[in-house]
Amino acid sequence: MLHDQSATKCTQVYSSNSQSFQNGRDRNIVIRNDFNTEIGMGGTNCDKIRFEIKLLVETDEDIVDMIKSQKDPLFNPADDPREFRTLHDTRDALMPTALPSRGMSRMGSPGFFKMRYVKVKVLGVGTYGVVSKAIDIDTGVIMAVKSNQRRGLSWSPQEYQKIRREAETMQKIAHEHIIDMINYQGWEDSCIEFFMGLKDGSLADIINANEFDDKKGSRVLEHMLAALDCLAWNKILHRDVKPQNILYTRTPESNYDFQLADFGECKMTSSARSCKGTLAYMAPEVLDNSGVLLTPKVDT
Repeated sequence: MLHDQSATKCTQVYSSNSQSFQNGRDRNIVIRNDFNTEIGMGGTNCDKIRFEIKLLVETDEDIVDMIKSQKDPLFNPADDPREFRTLHDTRDALMPTALPSRGMSRMGSPGFFKMRYVKVKVLGVGTYGVVSKAIDIDTGVIMAVKSNQRRGLSWSPQEYQKIRREAETMQKIAHEHIIDMINYQGWEDSCIEFFMGLKDGSLADIINANEFDDKKGSRVLEHMLAALDCLAWNKILHRDVKPQNILYTRTPESNYDFQLADFGECKMTSSARSCKGTLAYMAPEVLDNSGVLLTPKVDT
């Protein structure tokens, strides 16, 4: 991260691929080898001195690993308290979102700044969107971005309502074992974006790697029952509980914290009648598709 703490705000980023500081926010900006690499400072146009930055690490994973291990290839932070403070601030900014990670901002709040980010890699592709790993340009937070791309000239009422319901449900629920929504944007555009905390993987990954055991089983059962109890209390059905939608974060104690994710098929119990979800994980009463009101039992 580049922090402009000058009294006259005389620092700026240049180059063809740059995105400058956002007006009204703290003057922080992400620096990468392929992004915001040229810095200027001083003078009327913030370009009295200009130089190019070359990072000594190649990937974002390398940066995170370096910060986690508190190692820096250039200096020993203990040599200079000012450098130590800068390293400490940067470590906090670049650490992946911890569980729970609410509180950065609330969706739809007046005067909310547009989320600016750079994509790192695609994590998954679904029917309604693409999930990517990304870095918030203005905070350095590593997060997950779900991009719901419009498939025609305009959103169909069904598609728009489905995406809106997912966002509003995730905004309403605050629970340590339910995926955290940082924000969303793009309701007037062709692509609606959800910003969520980045996790280490899914329960499906653990199973496919033959790493599932009784300890993880007990933990995921405890966490998912707590999450589903929260949904039931709020009269919400998830309707697509499966290993791919149960994400985890590794804790410093080498434990697993599981969270329920992907609320694309969710619905209030007062109107949930249709057959939705993944066939292999559907409850019998959902498969029956008789049109009766469904209860939270279909998620367990």
